[in-house]
Amino acid sequence: MVCTDKGFYTHCYAKHDLPDGKWMFYHPDTKKLAVVANVKNRKWNGLYYTYFENGSLATITNYQEDKRIGECRAYWRNGQMHFKEYNPNGFFIAYDTLGEIIRHESYSSDFSQRKKFKPIYPNELIKDNIPNDCTDTIFYDDLRYELIHHIRNNVNLFEIQSTAKDVLSEIKTQTDTIRLYIGISRNKLLESLGMDFYIMTESYIDYVLDVQNNVLVKISETPSYVLRCYFKNDVVYKIIIVTSAESLSYRSVCLILKEMYSI
Repeated sequence: MVCTDKGFYTHCYAKHDLPDGKWMFYHPDTKKLAVVANVKNRKWNGLYYTYFENGSLATITNYQEDKRIGECRAYWRNGQMHFKEYNPNGFFIAYDTLGEIIRHESYSSDFSQRKKFKPIYPNELIKDNIPNDCTDTIFYDDLRYELIHHIRNNVNLFEIQSTAKDVLSEIKTQTDTIRLYIGISRNKLLESLGMDFYIMTESYIDYVLDVQNNVLVKISETPSYVLRCYFKNDVVYKIIIVTSAESLSYRSVCLILKEMYSI
């Protein structure tokens, strides 16, 4: 792995001629994750992540035969989105550290066909009515799913996970009509829910709406809805849904989730 220090980014990138597979590299000083690269046919193919020395996500890029394609994003050190672009010939939007747009370019493309994210609620994932005042663990569907309702710092949070020993076994029980479920692969999740996520790392993906129910772009704003899916080997094994954050910012909600799950 080679790293070059340029401005506010430390750019680290893996060699192109690595053997096929998923490669993970770490910063030598902090020992935190630096790069996750997917290699096929001795070329970058699939999602490619880079991380700052403190462990926060710096960039996420999708490659096909060493060429950038589809959605690509970069983040400031404070977690605010820096820019996002769609390749080839889609759009480019850049934000400052406070989330204000400082550059916006659009190009002729089929980007209008991009799928818009629509929120998913616990009762769509669990085939039963969910009590508003549930505070204990509740089991559904012959004990295959576990629902836990948390309230932390006025954040109303639902945690859904599988009780199956192997979440991959859940895939066989689902149909294509279900948008999200325990055991869905990362690629199928993106295909189903679209690319309007706020952030996606090796460990999780967040879809976030603001108080106007538009896709959130400012990490300092209060979200009306947060969907977080945790991955293990690129398969969803835990789903978190935040339906009320009171006046807390999305950054504060992320800190609560980090404290609760430390993933």
